Amino acid sequence: LWGVSDAGITAWYGVWKRPGDFDAALMQSPFLLWNCGEILEEVLNASPNWTARHNNNGRLRFYMDRGTDSEEDKFGQSTERFYSLLHHVGFKDGKDLFLTRGIGDGHFDIAFYKRAPKALVALFGDNARLVLSYETPEVQKMPDFM
Repeated sequence: LWGVSDAGITAWYGVWKRPGDFDAALMQSPFLLWNCGEILEEVLNASPNWTARHNNNGRLRFYMDRGTDSEEDKFGQSTERFYSLLHHVGFKDGKDLFLTRGIGDGHFDIAFYKRAPKALVALFGDNARLVLSYETPEVQKMPDFM
């Protein structure tokens, strides 16, 4: 599933709630603060059994990106926090969790289109050898979740 801004939450929700039907969420500049950040609570409240099942079959993948010139309080900090939270519950960067920061990009169409090929390669591979790659981002220090 693919979504931009608040539709990015929809992409995540479909994969999170229906892991047998959907296995990858491409979330571009997701508006994660919708409903007071309920999405963060959902992940925090996931049972250890859910995470263990995911780790055993390794099918689910989450890609998110954000522009560094976006409204930092709406898109930047929350995306970084969400990435860290998914990592905290067991998702592995470069395997089933991906984050890209579009340097100088904002929250607008051309920036999404520019980052889309990297997202598709991260989630589905580069069979066409387009010389695109995914690199693990430098982790930014975030406040504790618990």
